[in-house]
Amino acid sequence: MELTWTTLLLEILNFLILIWLLKRFFYQPVLRAIQRRQARLEATREEAERLRREAGEMRDRYQARLEEWAAEQHQARETPRAELRTERERLTQALMRNLEDEKRKAGVLAAREQRERERHLQREALREAGRFLSRLLQRVAGPEVEQRLIGILLDELPALPAERIAALKTAIGETDQPLQVSSAWPVEEKLRRAVRDVLETILGRTLRIEFTQDPDLLAGLRITAGPWILQANLADELRAFTELAHGA
Repeated sequence: MELTWTTLLLEILNFLILIWLLKRFFYQPVLRAIQRRQARLEATREEAERLRREAGEMRDRYQARLEEWAAEQHQARETPRAELRTERERLTQALMRNLEDEKRKAGVLAAREQRERERHLQREALREAGRFLSRLLQRVAGPEVEQRLIGILLDELPALPAERIAALKTAIGETDQPLQVSSAWPVEEKLRRAVRDVLETILGRTLRIEFTQDPDLLAGLRITAGPWILQANLADELRAFTELAHGA
């Protein structure tokens, strides 16, 4: 394909438009999600501070009651001082244990809630990104994009791992059906020959190939031989991203 200045300028313009769309429709929603997360974290910190204050007030009340009780006992002279000190130490230790337990429980609860909020925000951000990418890819998908994807596929097919090539050979040998090559848009004969040549070269045999059209792929190819599938199209990539978002 001959590269002209007009083509280069159009490619640059397409790239700049894509960057603007990503910034306008993807970066801003994610930024807002981060801001909401920061607000929730601030609320969690305020809740932890409130619990700390309440624990301090509880400790002060316990301490005041202990002191009042000690004064009453001292005035009444009904309890030996040694017994009073022992009881006071016991109550103080019990109070401190209660306070530590409450503090630990509050910390565990706050940490759990924070982790859950972070996971929720991450899932929401990924889902929002998936929805945006779906809308974006449906708009930009076209024959030109498909031709580029096919060009990338032709470059990468010879570099397939040996085990994948072996699996493809096995799949072809186990079926009497032709190799299915599906595209979203009509593929010109020159590219069909190129795809055929690369596949026959890496497999070392003549192939029966059936080229079909599937608009649901948006742009790109899907190569199928029995259970063996090679996905090189926008729809399959988008589906993988969406599954990642739901499984996050």
